[in-house]
Amino acid sequence: MYVSVPQSYAHLVKAGQQVIVTQQELRGQAFKGEIVRTAGAIDAQTRTMQVEVMLPNKDGKLMPGAYVQVALPVAGTGALTVPTNVLLFRGEGPRVAVVGPDGKVQLRAVKLGRNFGEVIELLEGAAANEKLILNPADSLNDGDPVVISQK
Repeated sequence: MYVSVPQSYAHLVKAGQQVIVTQQELRGQAFKGEIVRTAGAIDAQTRTMQVEVMLPNKDGKLMPGAYVQVALPVAGTGALTVPTNVLLFRGEGPRVAVVGPDGKVQLRAVKLGRNFGEVIELLEGAAANEKLILNPADSLNDGDPVVISQK
């Protein structure tokens, strides 16, 4: 079986790793396979890497061409994930606006990780216990006072 792995996960997939394959029509059944090789390159058009999985199918339950789900053994990075609308893009690079304990804005440089669409990983620059401003105005500056509202 061939699987197209998104670029953001491609570097985490290696030959020898075990995968679990399921098919919606075969509820409650899972098939174990093994990654036997990868293309080792990203397809420029699809931004995916092709991976070959060896999957025993002696009884023929999985039909060729069927749509299946493949659970890849990729571990989370432990990075903080935040909504993409906390980001400010400045000439110096991406920033987040953190509300300090004194109620004032601190603009912090962040290192971005994987982008999942509506959320993105922050590898550096903010901690999970900090308050980030959603939809920060472009005019926001360090030291600006803010009032936190409860919704």
